[in-house]
Amino acid sequence: MLKKKIFWIHPQLRNYRMPLFEIMDKKYNITFYFLEWTENDKKYKHFKRCEKGYHYFFERFLGLNLKDIISIARGVKKNDIVISSSMGSPFSFIALIFSRLFRKKIIIWQEEFHLSNETIQNIKHIIYKIIHRFINSYYMMGIEQSMFLQSLGVKKEKIFISNEYPAIIYWNQKEKAIDILTSDLTLLYIGKFAEVKGIPNLLYALKILGNKYNIALNLVGYGPLLSKIMKMIQDIGLDKIQYLGKVFDDEKKAFLFKNVDALIVPSILLKTEKSLKTEGGPLVVLESLSAGTCVIGTTALGNVEQFIKNGVTGYIARQNDINDLADKIEQCFHDLRNGKITKNQVFNEFKKIPNHEFQADRFDDAIKYVFSK
Repeated sequence: MLKKKIFWIHPQLRNYRMPLFEIMDKKYNITFYFLEWTENDKKYKHFKRCEKGYHYFFERFLGLNLKDIISIARGVKKNDIVISSSMGSPFSFIALIFSRLFRKKIIIWQEEFHLSNETIQNIKHIIYKIIHRFINSYYMMGIEQSMFLQSLGVKKEKIFISNEYPAIIYWNQKEKAIDILTSDLTLLYIGKFAEVKGIPNLLYALKILGNKYNIALNLVGYGPLLSKIMKMIQDIGLDKIQYLGKVFDDEKKAFLFKNVDALIVPSILLKTEKSLKTEGGPLVVLESLSAGTCVIGTTALGNVEQFIKNGVTGYIARQNDINDLADKIEQCFHDLRNGKITKNQVFNEFKKIPNHEFQADRFDDAIKYVFSK
């Protein structure tokens, strides 16, 4: 393969993106440009060429830093192709302008797959429909993102679909024990304490089942609704719930995943007067499956049916339906007790999911496509 020169703009280097970036770095002459940079982070030393952004302006469309704009212009001009994350981000918009100016190819890594109720009818929607004509190709982590783009008029042949994949396979990860609450059915929630996560629905579902089953719930995470959730637990009268705080250590996470019966992700579609907030496809789902632990999710999770197979690797409840969520928890209890779902079975299904090599192969396909046109 020809060593095409690539300028890759990305907001922040996350651990779960490292395997993909490392594979691509070996295949191509890539200059990574990370907008948010941790000074003491050794991860950046893994790459041949890596530049530091001056200001993280991901959520400041009108607050662009001039040094970043100059750096992006220079990076676009010096390379054959630009890869940038999210069509709606300011740095992608700037990269698109310079790619047109310098006649360079551009691929957008598109993770968003909805527009707010307010913008779907206004000028932002019109802008999206116009600028996609100047984007050579799209790379994304799910079918729903593809459907979103096609609804804007993007040709299917320009879209290259991959899937998320965890950085660590927890089945093989060494464990470090921590105190967890256990019962006949032991559940785990890991994530942000935010409205879109649907934690109140989970609490009410557990209240429904409280008189029939002994269920323990371990909560891990943090967020703006933490104090509200803890108060709700007291008000509802649930006594088999334990809050474990933040857990970032991989060995402790391995212990959690391997020593609970199921992960539960009760996300909802959060509708307001101005917007519709959704989940993409939480990586924690794949992390749990990689440990052989089934997942109870909802239809609010992006690309959920790619990973959660009802009665095989977990259960999918209707979003924002407390009774259906309770039913899926009850079904999980019986299936685990009857041996219908086992950790070996879940892990064997996980092994069928395409890995980071597949992610890189799909990027190869996108790059070959843009240079064939």
